[in-house]
Amino acid sequence: MSGLEQYPSYRYKDGKVEKINSSSSSNEKQLHGEKVGQEENIDEGRRKVMKGIGALGVLAALGLGVRKAKEVEKEEPQPQPQKEPVVNTTVPETAKENTENIFWHESATLHEPLEEDAIAFREVVKWDHGKKIELNANTPDRVESYWRKRYKEDPKLRNSLISGYKEMGAWLPYIEKIFEDEGVPKKYAYLAIAESHFNIKKPSPAGAVGHYQIMPRTALGKVARLRINRGFDERKDPLKGAAACARLLKHDFNLIGDWDLTISCYNGSFAWNYIKIAKKSGVKPTYAGFIEYIEQDINGTIDKLNSGLEYTVRKKDSLRLIALRFNHQGHKVTVDDIAERNELGRQVVITEGQKLFIPLSEKEKENKFNKKVRGYIENLNYPPKFKAINYLIETGFVTDKKNELKFRSYLVRQVQEKEQPKKKWLKRLSQKPKTLKTIAKEIGQPVEVLTYLNPAFDKKAPIPDGYTIRIAFV
Repeated sequence: MSGLEQYPSYRYKDGKVEKINSSSSSNEKQLHGEKVGQEENIDEGRRKVMKGIGALGVLAALGLGVRKAKEVEKEEPQPQPQKEPVVNTTVPETAKENTENIFWHESATLHEPLEEDAIAFREVVKWDHGKKIELNANTPDRVESYWRKRYKEDPKLRNSLISGYKEMGAWLPYIEKIFEDEGVPKKYAYLAIAESHFNIKKPSPAGAVGHYQIMPRTALGKVARLRINRGFDERKDPLKGAAACARLLKHDFNLIGDWDLTISCYNGSFAWNYIKIAKKSGVKPTYAGFIEYIEQDINGTIDKLNSGLEYTVRKKDSLRLIALRFNHQGHKVTVDDIAERNELGRQVVITEGQKLFIPLSEKEKENKFNKKVRGYIENLNYPPKFKAINYLIETGFVTDKKNELKFRSYLVRQVQEKEQPKKKWLKRLSQKPKTLKTIAKEIGQPVEVLTYLNPAFDKKAPIPDGYTIRIAFV
């Protein structure tokens, strides 16, 4: 048994994940409510016909075109009429009950950006000579306006949004069905744009992979239920990644009850720290409370930096020795600085166990502050950034998208030990595991088509027995 085969196989059925028995019959139902089809057994006559059609016919049927020999071309943009702005004024029941979420009105209704009030979170949360920061109910709206403006005016971001939306269009009907079946609002399917702009070529510096940027530990957890192995990573599959994202959002929302806070939790761990503290204190966690928590925590950091580093005097210490010790650690501090900060006056004798504060330079304070708030800024940015993307999509800022993909399921059957021939040379051939490359040759479809439809697999990676892949619908 190979390393891949020891994991159970799953498939999608009506937007849900089901375990596939390795002895499943050939009339398995196909992925996402597709028509019932039989296990692909392509005879020699059909194989010849497929080869006669050739790569061009298969690619054309997929709507992918041909770029160069054995490459998939980007399809020509399909002109579409400009959409009228869509305003969603329907408030779910769960939101009506959540009266504590002061941002619900902005979450439920698309509103015009106030570009004159636009501001980046890094401008709000920055070191300003030890002054306290202030976050309020209007801050998320101002940051959302900032992201709308950036996506409109920054060529790199605008092109990323356009290309990501276009590429996502091929998979969007299937993805929306997954979110709908999980009970998650369909708009959160566009978290793939906020996370990766639907581009999975490079993982994040933290190790997150896929259209929905899922970390390995999260992917292998009980909620996401994805599989990762050598040459095989289901996070890269747009439908399996979408299903994992939808399950995670549903799980977290059931615990939290606030969508803005839920997607903050999806983005990072800072929101979870706040939720633990809030629940321990008997307070209902909300996104408004999360912002207040961050404001208090950051201002507490500012107070500590203004106070300096706390130091307990050791035996035989002197101010000169303490100053030398901190200078050796990279701090620039003098005896006079320490004496002035601690109001020692002309006192030259200090006692063991005495508490002193070692002042920091303005540059040291700024560096420590920036290191502390870096993760906070990313976490705070996430809901406003997502809302800005959703607003631009709903109001027709981007319209061009690929046509819906048409594909069908193919149940992979690896040769079992008892089925192998007795002759050694035939046994060696039969033991070679099936891959996208060998299956492409077997069914007469270009391997580029199968790798496009099954991005979770490298083309030479063995496919687990009983695993359902996608093949071109021709």
